[in-house]
Amino acid sequence: TFEYDFDLRMLTRISYTPDHCVTFTLAHDTLFRRERTGEEVQETTGILGDHYRLEKWENAAGDEWRYTYDSDGHLTKLDRSCANQADCYSQTYTWADGNLLSILRQRANGEQVSWTYSYDPAENVEGIFYFAVDGPEHIGFSVYGWNLYGRPPRNLVASEVRTDPDQSTHRWDLSYTFSAEGYVNKRTLAPSPGGQAIVQKFDYDCEYVEE
Repeated sequence: TFEYDFDLRMLTRISYTPDHCVTFTLAHDTLFRRERTGEEVQETTGILGDHYRLEKWENAAGDEWRYTYDSDGHLTKLDRSCANQADCYSQTYTWADGNLLSILRQRANGEQVSWTYSYDPAENVEGIFYFAVDGPEHIGFSVYGWNLYGRPPRNLVASEVRTDPDQSTHRWDLSYTFSAEGYVNKRTLAPSPGGQAIVQKFDYDCEYVEE
């Protein structure tokens, strides 16, 4: 279940199970995230910059995630520093024609992981639901009611291929069906080769107005 503030602007709580929930609180340019799983609680603080883009996450353990954007508002770099050096990495994002082409993660031990993307001709329509690199590997650019991680890709993602340090690859192909108004009402994520596909269905509480 999902709960929002009075303006229906910000996601304030996600309840996965009675024992697992995430709550969010906004205070000026600071976003507080609190995740409770049973008796365990994890708290993270986010610093927001221009256009409510996330500049940094940090937690009590001293871990930090810092984000950099280009002049178009696209995420171009993520630097993670942490108490456990083995968990640190730097991640660069490459864009062209408004779409994210690739992500390269450089781990502290020198290993690399990369993701590459292709796109559907359909546009990633604003204001309804962003399917922006939010497949099996990544969360969406549109989170908690804003584009916290910058401007999303212009088109819907059609495929994602991850290449691991041993050069093995993992591919997902994405397909969509649309409502009469052009909203995505179903998305299918199919692993290749073979495997169980994931099917997601969406409904929208909105009014279509013909101008």
